[in-house]
Amino acid sequence: MGTEVARLATLYASKSLGDLRVERRAGGIVFDFGEWKSAVASRKNDDGTISFITVDPTIEGFEFVVGTREGKRGFGRPRRTARVRLYGRA
Repeated sequence: MGTEVARLATLYASKSLGDLRVERRAGGIVFDFGEWKSAVASRKNDDGTISFITVDPTIEGFEFVVGTREGKRGFGRPRRTARVRLYGRA
């Protein structure tokens, strides 16, 4: 799983959520949306995709699945909310 974490960009953009900053800390990875943030855990899904799931109390369980579109790696929609796509910025 360390490879997937290492491949994360530091900034993603979403029309629905705005910017997502990926912060690498001694204790792990934090997804920061400005209005809220959470540490995340990763897992490999049965279909081979990788998910990052929020784990902080009160906002735990939002799942972001890594995917690609138009040759760019990004995230599909979180599985607990409305459709959201995040794509890396250069």
